[in-house]
Order: sequence, then structure tokens, then C-alpha cells
Amino acid sequence: AMVQGKLAGLTTTTLRTGTRSIHTYARTFHYDKTQQRALPNALRGILVRARFPVDLPRAISTDTSLDAPPENASTAPDNVVVLDVTKMMCGGCSASVKKMLSQQPKVKEASVNLITGTAVVHLAPESSDKDVDDIVRVISDKGFPTFLRTAENSAEQMEQIRLAKVEEERKEKLSLQFAWLLAVSCYGHHLGHLLHGLGLHQYAHSEFMSWLGTPAVGGALGAIAILGPGRALLRDGFNAFVNGRPNMNSLISLGATTSFSTGLLSAFLPNLSIDPSFLEEPVMLLAFVLLGRSLEKKARAEASNDLTSLANLLPSHARLVKEEIEHDASKVEAIGSIPIPTSMIRTGDVIQVFPSETIPVDGEIITGTCSVDEALLTGESRTILKTDGDSVTGGTILFDSPVLIKATTTGESSTLSRIGRLVAEAQGREAPIQRLADRVAGWFCYGVMSASAFTFAFWYSLGTHIFPNVLYSDMVADVDGSIELLSLKLAIDVLVVACPCALGLATPTAVLVSSSAAAKRGILVKGGETLERMSSISSIIFDKTGTVTEGKLQVLSVSNFAGTKDDVIRLAATAETQTIHPIAASLQSYAQEKGIKPGKIAKSTTEPGNGVFAKIDGEDIYVGRQEWVGQKTGDSSLRPSQSEFTEIWVGSSSAGVLGKICLSDTVREDSREVIEGFLKEGKNVFLLSGDNIGITRRVGTMIGISESNILGEKSPEEKARFVESLKSSGQTVAMVGDGVNDTIALGSADIGIAMGRGTDAAGSAADVILLGDKLTQLREAIFIGDTTMAKIKQNLTLALMYNSLGIPIAAGALLPKFDIVLSPTLAAAMMACSSIVVVGNSVLLKKKFADQ
Repeated sequence: AMVQGKLAGLTTTTLRTGTRSIHTYARTFHYDKTQQRALPNALRGILVRARFPVDLPRAISTDTSLDAPPENASTAPDNVVVLDVTKMMCGGCSASVKKMLSQQPKVKEASVNLITGTAVVHLAPESSDKDVDDIVRVISDKGFPTFLRTAENSAEQMEQIRLAKVEEERKEKLSLQFAWLLAVSCYGHHLGHLLHGLGLHQYAHSEFMSWLGTPAVGGALGAIAILGPGRALLRDGFNAFVNGRPNMNSLISLGATTSFSTGLLSAFLPNLSIDPSFLEEPVMLLAFVLLGRSLEKKARAEASNDLTSLANLLPSHARLVKEEIEHDASKVEAIGSIPIPTSMIRTGDVIQVFPSETIPVDGEIITGTCSVDEALLTGESRTILKTDGDSVTGGTILFDSPVLIKATTTGESSTLSRIGRLVAEAQGREAPIQRLADRVAGWFCYGVMSASAFTFAFWYSLGTHIFPNVLYSDMVADVDGSIELLSLKLAIDVLVVACPCALGLATPTAVLVSSSAAAKRGILVKGGETLERMSSISSIIFDKTGTVTEGKLQVLSVSNFAGTKDDVIRLAATAETQTIHPIAASLQSYAQEKGIKPGKIAKSTTEPGNGVFAKIDGEDIYVGRQEWVGQKTGDSSLRPSQSEFTEIWVGSSSAGVLGKICLSDTVREDSREVIEGFLKEGKNVFLLSGDNIGITRRVGTMIGISESNILGEKSPEEKARFVESLKSSGQTVAMVGDGVNDTIALGSADIGIAMGRGTDAAGSAADVILLGDKLTQLREAIFIGDTTMAKIKQNLTLALMYNSLGIPIAAGALLPKFDIVLSPTLAAAMMACSSIVVVGNSVLLKKKFADQ
């Protein structure tokens, strides 16, 4: 709460005396959410009775979002919602969910991530909360319980989902243990072979061992397996089949129940001799499937733990300074503070941070000097000196000495929250190659069921007549020469061995690992589509100022044609007050150094690529390019300048051109190395700038770009047209920039890449954001894109090879000539392994990135 008035010592004491009452209400609120509206009124009453007027700009709550949208707004401003979708088991499931979402009338586009269990849904502009509720209900009713993720409920909801997953994992562990206990019991009678080998013949033929091998015992174990550990799996499979969206569970369910039903026929058809193994198959089949699911989930967790760790970087509590702010660095440690949940920190609060602690919010140091490890942003674990006035980022680690930090952004607006949100949304965006895999996975189950039916029909009608000897193969001894049983056995094998999961996991697991690993290196990649395009970049266009140069311009000289030099500086610095650009920062810094106070600005408008118009002290002022300023002020006497330095011209509507400011920039140390690397790889590299051709050519030649590929004096529209011309010639174009001037070109390029120091506009238009503001991160980003695409192709090849080889073998293709056939148990083991191999192959990306 904001308490009005200045507090003297007595006043502070009075407030502290009332703290016990306040804390009593706070504890009640913390544990009883029904007090959420009552608590602020109670606090107001305590303070008002103490004669302190109170404003309540925020409610004390356990909500992690401090800038929550209105209660009636559940969708994001850009009509994008994130759904948490549970119970998705395979690629067929995620394809079904995507299809159902796409069929909803208010959904423009939907992407579903099997690994993270999320769906990113783009809604039509006219959509409402009711439309979102309808979408959630439709997906939930089809067997995929779905929850809307919003800023207000994200923390609580995610905790509920986490607890539900913990409980689900506990039940799955018990089911797995029970399934393997049944499996060991099922194969107990096969121990007779081992006992024979040990010479213990009397035990091998004991009454107990003979009893274990009877159909009654096999049937009992099979029934327990189906009704016990396999019940949930079979129920989900049949529900999906009935709803017209069969998945991998549907195939397993059909295989297990068909085998068991065949075994049961022996009880009703005494003349039909059926091997007990048909009754036992569900036991081993379900045991291997559940084991595979368990191992696959562990591999998935390994793939996604980078994103989980990213979300846990912020400390749960922060120290809110409760006394007068001390500006003496030596007294920072002694200042009184109170620990409160980080989620309760608001913009303007002052917090106390000690060495080796994680900074809880984005802010500005107001007292103290320290070192900060910004590996979160740069990917490099090295410390950077910070002092009064420097900005710090929540999630980075403080060293050396304690400081006081004034919070500037918190909650959902903080850098770390935006990083996590961008990464989560990126992992929900599909690569084009994944869409093809999802389409295949969506029809896969129908194809497998058709293949199973064809297998049965072939062996029942033609196969045993063409290859009669297969009926007496040792590999199918359990069919006892029966054409029907052989056909049925092979049909079951086909159902069980097929694995749409491997196809569905091939792309999202690789995208998940790569985007999370990139984020840990300070590189935000907006989705699998971006990763795929990055692997085919042929041309790279660089902006100049703030991209290949440091963007820290130094004023070299000031020329005045009217008035004084101080007037020129004052007007330029004032006009640039509301502009975020390296030139603006340099002019304002220079004015401060000279002690030049800014004028009174009424309004300011930026014209990208040209300059800034501002009304200062009642006069129209223009600051920017020579031609533009001359045109706006009506001064046609200026000759074109070919200076090798950046020139900023200043003019007024009444006095014409007043003067110019000459600035110099420093080329980044890594610019030449990075660009030479791209040139060696055969990529076309261009330098595109709005600055004059003289300085653009000087910088371009310094960093190794050929003169023919250096273009200066280009407006934002001309930059975009140049990008389009390269694209029309068949090039895949990446544009690297940092400011508003680059926004149009970034949006026009196949891949827009924004430097971390760039504006929000540039970041919004970009597909990749380099938070560390280093060009070496661009090399890393392209390496990650190339490596990820190679891994996706590798995964898809593995998945397709497995199914292309496994299904024909299961159907008996090798039985006539090589006497090779699969049992349902072996088929289930192979199916489980295929998913684990694909996920494990994606996890190997972590090691590759770590070694890079």
C-alpha cells in the first residue's frame, strides 16, 4: 500500500506497532483465499485509524502475476492463448488435438507440443472468453483434460498440474511394478528349462511347475494384467477408437484383447487346442509397454529440464527495504529489510541483495558497486562490473558487495518471464517438417489397422497355401498348425510393433532441447519454423549502427550555423529524449557532461530512417539526416556531405538549419571474425545502413565486406525492398538489426535477428533475439539451427526405418525363407525402444551444444 505523508520517527514506530495486526490478516489471507478482497479493506482500516491516508494500488496476494489483465480478459492482446493439455500419449494424440482445435470456428491456427503438453492457439479477433471455454470443453470431452493458462492462475495452475503429474507418476510406478510382478509369475513355468539345465529334473516336472503352465493360470494372469495395470491404457485406447481418433493405445488395446480373447476360446471350444501363450501375451505385452512409457517419460523430462530450470532461476523471496534509503555504499549491509515473496515486489520498490544471491527482479542499482554474472543473457559465465545507475536483470547472480536495487519491471513484465514465455511459445510453434510428420501420425493408426487386417487376410487365404511349411515352423509352434491362429498371431504382431509415437516425437523433442539450450546461451529462437529456416540461410544482411558497431557513439565536433553550439546540443538532446537509439543515448550523455539542461518538449515523433520531429519551447525542431532536415526546414543551400563519420543535423522551422553534430562509432571486436566465418561458408554478406555512403563504406571494408555489397543512405522501406529483391532471386535471407529503423526489414526477411540492445519493436519483429548483444551469438544461433535440422532428419529417418522394417517383419515377411517372426512380447519391446531411441537421440543435442 502507498502511505501518504512523510513519516518521522514516531510515525514509523506507530506503523510498526500495528504490524502485528497487519501480519495477522496477511497470514489469514495467505492460507484462506476467501479473504482476498477483505484484506485490503482491513489494512486500510488499520492505517486510517492511525490517521494515515492510504492508497491501495495493489492487493497483497499469492498471485505471481503483478500485472494481471482484467478479470474478463483471458486471452492475450494478440489473441493467443496457451492451453495445458494432458493425457497425450503419442504423435497420434497430438495430431488429433491439433485437428480438433483447428476445426473450432474461432481458431485461426493451432500448434500442439506433445513433449511439453501445451497447445498455442491463435484466435480470431472477435473471439471471447466463452469461445475459449468452449474450446477447452471440447478437447476435455474427447479424453484430453485441458486447462487455460493465464497470467492470473498460471502459478497456481502449474502447481496443480505438477502435483497431478506427481500423483500420476506414483500410480504409474505402482502399475509398472505390479505388471512386472505378473510378468515374472507368468513366465515362472518356463523356469523348467533352466531347472533341466541344472539337472534338477524332479523340480522341473513338479506338480507346481505343471500347474503354472496351465491355461487357467495363464488366463488368470492375463485377466489381472488387463483389469489391473493395463486398465487405464486399454480404456484410453478404446475411447480414442470410439471417438474416431485412434492412437497408439488403441493399437495396443486391440492387440492385447485380441490375443486374450483368442486364448479364451479354448474354454468354450474344447476341440480347439490353443497354446496358453495367447492368454499370457497381454501380461508381457503390457509390462514392456509400461516400462517403455516410464523410460520415455524420463527421457522427455531430460529433454525439457532446461526450460524447467529457466523457470526456477528467480528466488522465491526478496528483501524489501523498510527503512530510509541509504546512499552510502558502506552502510548498505546494515539497512533494515524484510523478506517477502518475490511476486509481491512492485515497480519502484527498493530491495537489498547480498553477494552470491540471485537478483530477484529487473532493476537499477541506486547504491553500491558489484559484479554480476550475466550468463543468463550472454551464455558466458563471467562477471560484469555494475555501479550506481546501471541496470541489472532478474535471474542474474550478484558478487563482491551488497547493493540496493530499485525495481523497474517485475512479474510477467520482467526479462526472465518474457524469456520463459517466448521459449514456451516457441516450443509450441511447429517446424514445417513436423506438420508433415503429424499428418502421417494422424493417419498412421488407420494404416496399421488396415495392414493388420491385410496380414490376417493374406495368411488365412493365400499365405499358408503358398508357403505351407510355415505352419510347422518352430517359431510358431504355439499355433499348432492352425491357419486361423497363425493368421491371427501375425495380425496381432503388426498391431503391437507399430509406433506412431516415434514419428510424433522426432521433431518436438529436438526443438525442445535446442530452443531451451539456446535460451541458456542468451539466444531466443521463436519456434521450430525458425530453426528450420536458419539451416538454409544463404544471405545475411547487417545493419551498421549498434549491430556491427558498438552503438556507443562519441561526439567528435559540433558546428553551429546559427545560435550557439550549446543551443545545437540542447535542441538535439531534448528532441531525442523519447527515442531509444544509440545516437539518442550519445547526445543525451554529451549534454549531461557539458551541463546543458534540456528544453521543454511538448511532443516528439520519430520518422524511421530520417530523424525526429519535436516541439521544443514552442518551436518546431528537426533532428536527423541532412537531406530530411533541409527539406523540412526549407533550407536548400546544403551540399551533400560525404563525411566518413556520422552526422546529425539540427534545424528549426523558423531559422532553418542551425548546425550539425559529428559522431564516431567503434566497430565491434567480433564483427570481422564473425563475417569472415560466414564468407568462408559461402554465404553472401551485405552491410545496409541509413547512414551516408562514406561512413558505411569505411565500416564495411574494415570488417571484410566487399564494396559491392555495401549500401548506404537507405530508408527503412528501401532496406525492406532490398531484402525482398534477394528473396525473389531464390535466396534465404537473414536480416540482423537493432532499432526501429530495422523493423520493416526484419519483418520482410526470412529470418529477422534482433540484437539484445534493440528496441521492443525490433524484438517483436524478429524471429531470433540475441540477448547478449554479441555477434558471436549469431554464429551460435545458426549452428544450433543447422544441428537441430540435421537431428530432426535423423530422428525421422530412424522412426520411418523402424516402422518400415518392423511392420513387414511382424507381418511374417521373413518367416517362409528365414524362419524369423516376432512374438507380441518382442514386438512390444521393440515398439517401446523406438520411442526411447528417438527421444534419447534428441537429448544428445545437449552434449553437442556443450562441446561447441
